[in-house]
Amino acid sequence: MTSPGAPGARVLPFRRRQYSARRRRRSTWSALLRAFAAALLVVGAPVAAGSWIWTSPRFRLHRVEVSGCERVSAAWVKGTVEGALGQRLLTLPLRPLQEAVGTNPWVDGVALQKELPDGLRIVVTERVPAGLLREGDGRLAYVDAKGTIIAPFIPQEGPADLPLVSGTRQGERIAAALDVVHRLAGLAPDWGREISEIRVLGPHDFRLYTGAFRFPLLVSAEHLEEAVRSLARYRGAIERRWPDVAFVDLRFTRQIIIQPAVASPAPRS
Repeated sequence: MTSPGAPGARVLPFRRRQYSARRRRRSTWSALLRAFAAALLVVGAPVAAGSWIWTSPRFRLHRVEVSGCERVSAAWVKGTVEGALGQRLLTLPLRPLQEAVGTNPWVDGVALQKELPDGLRIVVTERVPAGLLREGDGRLAYVDAKGTIIAPFIPQEGPADLPLVSGTRQGERIAAALDVVHRLAGLAPDWGREISEIRVLGPHDFRLYTGAFRFPLLVSAEHLEEAVRSLARYRGAIERRWPDVAFVDLRFTRQIIIQPAVASPAPRS
């Protein structure tokens, strides 16, 4: 080794030995086990949860709640769906239950909703009686504003102060007759409140019986507004001139037809 003080000597720099960390090789089995554990967590947990929900008695139907009932008995609704109690709620078909509740004539619509974990909510929409239909044999039945015949008239179970419709069983004509009653009540409330019966004569023609007049009125749905104005204008003259009138026909534009009763005396001047 050359002395640092000797002439021509060179100093060699000290070079540290570079450190190289040894890389540990991952085990193939360890990687496979980690991947299997992750897959089990992602797939197995939902499968286990689904299996528990499928088999657990907690998710079977045990509770039924009914709302919207006034004329339809809530107990009847619950009894109608009683066969579904104990079934799996998640797979329970609702259409058969809806159809079963809809067989009641007072039911207009049914909405069903599942409520986890074990409940079913039933919301009933009932038909509202808008009139009474007099059948050919004299029996009465409730009808709604759409002309649907609901159920036989039972005074203890529903209103009796409803307009009486006669002369048809067709839903469209029943609805048209009730619409005339409703419109007349808006045009002339004093006359509309006293309507006792409306008889269907044709698709658009009706005979009205109202306590506001001593005689029935023949009206057309197409010219009802004009008929009301004309009758209001000439009512006093008609009642003074004809003391006994069979009917007053208001179905035509710009004219009023007065039919005196058969035994009516000559009109007074």
